[in-house]
Amino acid sequence: MNRKASNKRCEQAWELRCSGRTWSEVAREVGYNSPQAALKAVKSWLEKNPPDELETMRRASGDMLTRGIDKLFKAMEVAEQRGELRTLAELVKVAFDGIDKRAKLRGEWVAVPTQVDVTVTQTMTEILTDTRARLLDAIDAEVVELPAERSEA
Repeated sequence: MNRKASNKRCEQAWELRCSGRTWSEVAREVGYNSPQAALKAVKSWLEKNPPDELETMRRASGDMLTRGIDKLFKAMEVAEQRGELRTLAELVKVAFDGIDKRAKLRGEWVAVPTQVDVTVTQTMTEILTDTRARLLDAIDAEVVELPAERSEA
């Protein structure tokens, strides 16, 4: 088997594995002698064909989302002109979902850290004295048992 065919077979094996197939199924379907041989071939193929860098993949995903959102806005204009309000509402919902995904992809959903400056003006003794006074100001209540019901005999 030549190199091109071998690479194609490894790529096909990887795609099958990504679709949820076991290594045994991959080996049987693509023609490897054993599941271990399929695994070894795919590992070697992945080392020679690494995925794109994360930033490149994010940029590509963001660009695809932007193009899709643009098409949705054009379709929304057409639906509005035709008076198709249900279609318009569905398109708006899908567009907002795409905008939400794009914002998350860009990192716009990351919580911004907030710095809080706390200055304590009381000493520990003052805090304890205030707390003690508040506790002593609480209403004291005596527990009184309710009179038992008398049974008439």
